[in-house]
Amino acid sequence: MRIILASKSPRRRELLNNLGVEFDIEVSDADENYVGDSPEDTVTEIARRKGRAVRDKILSEGEKPENVLIIACDTLVYIDRQILGKPHDRQDARRMLDLLSGREHRVVSGIYLYHAGKEISEFASTKVTFSELSEAQTERYLDSDEPYDKAGAYAVQGRGSVFVERIEGDFFNVVGLPLNLVCRIAKEEFGIELC
Repeated sequence: MRIILASKSPRRRELLNNLGVEFDIEVSDADENYVGDSPEDTVTEIARRKGRAVRDKILSEGEKPENVLIIACDTLVYIDRQILGKPHDRQDARRMLDLLSGREHRVVSGIYLYHAGKEISEFASTKVTFSELSEAQTERYLDSDEPYDKAGAYAVQGRGSVFVERIEGDFFNVVGLPLNLVCRIAKEEFGIELC
């Protein structure tokens, strides 16, 4: 069975590696612009786009549907009816961190799994509470490379961990791949044991 992660995210790669899963990376060229009426609809649709783009590519190359499991994911941060994706620049990252400071937000990930002609899309949502950030903390964090390729401008598994006061839900969802949900769907829907 060939397992394919449809993502260039080093965090998602690391999470799957930690499970001891052997997999290939196929990066999708799918449109990742946010769409939908809710954050759940948005991330689920983007994950579906990524997964289907990779599915179409590998099937066109002759891969048999029953010999492959494709996993795609998209993650965003949601607060005050605003979707926070990856910041465009330092100013945008500062705006996001100021918005999250001392408050609760949600991290929502959409996943897409494909195997043997069947596709499943689902989402996970986790509540995260930040402590109050000082201006000095924010500036030091912005001076690092960490905030600029992360939804919401922070990495819970990196330097941004010191901002997190409380997490309610799947920690790995906040990192970028809800492992429990992915493993459960792979087993229940496709009979594939990932964990």
